[in-house]
Amino acid sequence: MIESIREGFNIANRNLPLVLLRVAVTIINVFSFFVFMVVPVAVAAAYMGFDLTHARDLLPSFIDNPLEFVSRYLGLVLLVGTAFVFYLTFASMLLLYAVGGILGVLKNAALDVHYRFSLRSFFSEANGNFFRLLWLVSILFGCLAVVLAVVVAAGLIVAAAAQAFAGGERTIEVFLRSFVTVSIIVFTIMIFIAGAVFSVYCMAASVVEKKGAVDSVKSTFVFLKRKPEAFLFYIILIAGIVGASLVFFILGLPFRVIPVLAPVMNIALSLMNIVFQAYLMVVMWGCLIVYYIKGTDYPAPPSFSPPEIPFR
Repeated sequence: MIESIREGFNIANRNLPLVLLRVAVTIINVFSFFVFMVVPVAVAAAYMGFDLTHARDLLPSFIDNPLEFVSRYLGLVLLVGTAFVFYLTFASMLLLYAVGGILGVLKNAALDVHYRFSLRSFFSEANGNFFRLLWLVSILFGCLAVVLAVVVAAGLIVAAAAQAFAGGERTIEVFLRSFVTVSIIVFTIMIFIAGAVFSVYCMAASVVEKKGAVDSVKSTFVFLKRKPEAFLFYIILIAGIVGASLVFFILGLPFRVIPVLAPVMNIALSLMNIVFQAYLMVVMWGCLIVYYIKGTDYPAPPSFSPPEIPFR
């Protein structure tokens, strides 16, 4: 594990332009949020006579009677929902396209120590991996939704059975309901963690082995069965990212409270945090790619060496 992390940092540092590309994707997504969400909603709200300055005052009425609020501002609600769907689709597609290019470049760097980043290589990998990753992620999200629906349905059935078993005894009924609720929450968290681990290794398998969605899922099953410690490796990476982000936040706190420089420092630290988070994401994917390649004994292509010229 330590060797994979060390090599993950190595290939990330050899391909630092990936960090800038990841930052560019973040900036584009933020800008697209204003394009898809803020501007259309503000224009529509002004056209419909909705005073945005009093939007906070409408929150109690929305909580008390949401149906009346929706019926009164149905057009605005539909516009917000449609704009959010368009924004989420655009942001997800752009992020997935960038991830496909990043994973492809990191895979090439892990297999060839002489490999160096180029935009042509990045876009080539992104174009080649995008639709394969899109199909894979769609299948994984569909399976995750089905599993969660089954867990919720089972929880509701168990809750109904527990209520019937309680026989009107209030104390027992409250205990059983609490037990079922906590169990559903715990199982949901476990499913999300397992789904996240399985998904990232599926994406790594798809990019490294250039396989389709179904074959990537099968390869991931075999990989995780042979190396169950891969779950721990992913959790260690996430814990490291959270710890590094927390340290960065704590180090930036003194600069945020300086009276004169606080506004400027907040902007500067926010930009630095975006770059730092992008670097951590590239390092994480690099570690996962290296770990998967080492765990599957994926054959590296022979490195090019120029022919020897005999000395005369």
